[in-house]
Amino acid sequence: VIPQREDTLQKPHSPYACAKVASEKYLLHLHEAYGFPVTILRPFNTYGRTDNRHFLVEKAVTQALLNETMRLGDPTPMRDLLYVDDHVEGYLAAIRRIGTNLGIFNLCTGQSYSVSAVIDMIKELTGYQRQVQWHTIPPRPLDIQHLQGDYSWASNRLGWKPKYTLEQTIQKMYAKRTSP
Repeated sequence: VIPQREDTLQKPHSPYACAKVASEKYLLHLHEAYGFPVTILRPFNTYGRTDNRHFLVEKAVTQALLNETMRLGDPTPMRDLLYVDDHVEGYLAAIRRIGTNLGIFNLCTGQSYSVSAVIDMIKELTGYQRQVQWHTIPPRPLDIQHLQGDYSWASNRLGWKPKYTLEQTIQKMYAKRTSP
């Protein structure tokens, strides 16, 4: 699988993705027609939220801490997972250059992990011993099997690159939730 670059053809697979692509097209039109300065950031799958536990990593860490049975969907999709602090730093890097037409930038890690590999890592780091029940969540229509990005353009133009690994951040999330 070739990592997605900023110039990779967009093929939205959901109404949400269609809306994001349409927004990009609208902004690019404003730039072409009126010289409106445009910066578009494409953060990949962000995780590390403290107040929303409905996303894969947050949900699995929470269920492991509560020693609940993990009920998850398909274990095979591959995702490029971006820690929330890296996500924020990407936005700040772009804001520091506000007012110039910078273009489109991927905010990602350049690595992808299968859902099952993420769960195995969480199990190992938290000591979770219970079994995972796969395919208990309905599959998403037209779900992308492999999503991996290339952040070299953001690195070159914004001076941004991810600082955190998945393993580091799972340990950080676990420590945060187990400390008094």
